[in-house]
Amino acid sequence: MLVCCTKLAIASELTALESKTLPSIHHNSTKQLIVKPRTSSGKYKKKPSSIVELRGGLTSSKYLTKQTSNTNPHKKATQYFPIIQKASQAWDIDVSLILAVIHVESYFDPRARSLAPAFGLMQVMKDGAVAEISQRYYSQTTFTIEQLYNPSININIGTAYLSVLKSHYLNGIHSSVSKEWLAIAAYNCGPSNLFKYFKRNNSVETFSFTVNGMTDTEIFNYLIYDFPISETRDYVKKVINRQRSYQKKL
Repeated sequence: MLVCCTKLAIASELTALESKTLPSIHHNSTKQLIVKPRTSSGKYKKKPSSIVELRGGLTSSKYLTKQTSNTNPHKKATQYFPIIQKASQAWDIDVSLILAVIHVESYFDPRARSLAPAFGLMQVMKDGAVAEISQRYYSQTTFTIEQLYNPSININIGTAYLSVLKSHYLNGIHSSVSKEWLAIAAYNCGPSNLFKYFKRNNSVETFSFTVNGMTDTEIFNYLIYDFPISETRDYVKKVINRQRSYQKKL
């Protein structure tokens, strides 16, 4: 059973982030950037298409497909579990989903880097999820690549992005189950591509109308069998399967 953690005050961490020159934070640092983010100021008004999508393009190199470690991933996950729990509480994202995304994206390798390039455990991109979360919550702080390899920072940003996908871009979706599946797809292909290619919608409004007229089963089947981007179909299937596996173990 999960042990609930109280939300930690991180005023000093936020102060450091807001400075112009950020210290290099390594993965074994005792200073953990988790999380109670400031409330969004409401000034962030960019449309999905104005941010480079998290996965970056439509090539097959966007997320890691080759695993080089024979280590049991569930054992590797243990060291990051306290960070994941805190991020889960701060951003209201289920622990099992965070674990599943990390498993599929990086196989729990904090130094993973794709050709996109995407960095770290949750394979975040500087001009994608990092830019959006920085603008929404952290005063447009510039994160260095080394900082993005830091598990605390990386998991915070990746989980925050999942939260933004669900609470902002997919806010109009009625079914919480379908909303989570769609957020998984958007984490891979980006919200703009999700809106564009999901039954060839042209706007957020028509997307929400279309989705809300479908059952959870219809949405699931469309995402894993019929969605036009093959990588996203494969990604959704992998993450959902991993999430179910972790749910049984938690």
